[in-house]
Amino acid sequence: MEAQDRINEQLESRNREEEPFRSIDQKDEPTGSDGPADARLDLQDQGDEQPDTSDQEEEGLESEIRVTEQLDLLIGEIDRAVVIIQQSRQEIAELEQRNLELQQRLENQDQALSELRAERERLRSIYDNNASLIENKEEIQRKIETMITRLDSVNTA
Repeated sequence: MEAQDRINEQLESRNREEEPFRSIDQKDEPTGSDGPADARLDLQDQGDEQPDTSDQEEEGLESEIRVTEQLDLLIGEIDRAVVIIQQSRQEIAELEQRNLELQQRLENQDQALSELRAERERLRSIYDNNASLIENKEEIQRKIETMITRLDSVNTA
């Protein structure tokens, strides 16, 4: 806390000494000159007051370098995104092709399943007919034996 107070005091004392800004209530002091007689400003360089262009150029170069670096990063990200998009499109195309193949395979299997079900029904019908014949076999055998015995009795008489 003491360090902050010392810094604040130093800043206040500098402001009192330099006073770069006047308050609004203070009146402008006359300078003794009303400017050029033709009311034009002399905007040409005054030999002793040259702006420090090397610092400005240096800052401009640094800014340009930062902008270039950021643009390079952005271009790199865009390139990476384009590659990802291309890979995704290729993967999508491959998946769509695989999907079509699987749908075709499914249709083929459905058709084969339908054919197998029809064949199973046909075989079941045949089996049921044969089963009824097997059930009636004893009755048929008895009838055949009865006919044979009648024929034998007719042949012996």
